Amino acid sequence: MKLHSPYINHLQESIMHEFILGAEVMYSIMRTVNQVAKHDVNVLITGESGTGKELVAKIIHLQSPRAENPFVPVNSGILSGLMFEDKLFGHEKGAFTGAICQEKGCF
Repeated sequence: MKLHSPYINHLQESIMHEFILGAEVMYSIMRTVNQVAKHDVNVLITGESGTGKELVAKIIHLQSPRAENPFVPVNSGILSGLMFEDKLFGHEKGAFTGAICQEKGCF
């Protein structure tokens, strides 16, 4: 049987907050996130697999002027160089074999 109370929930959140932000590197990342989120700009986040890139992207999005717009993450690890460029920036009709129409990219 699990017993939950507002105090226990607050304590759990507090411990998680302290755990996540306990390292100076996390404070640095969150400072950068807060600065970037204030501006209407595109952001490319890089890092090792499993380091929380998409979570950081969601935090930036939710704090940004674009928060009311859809959040569109792109897993660039599955794309080759040219596919990555095409996914991000799009292409014009006829730019390459098979480009039968213009495609908008994420940016």
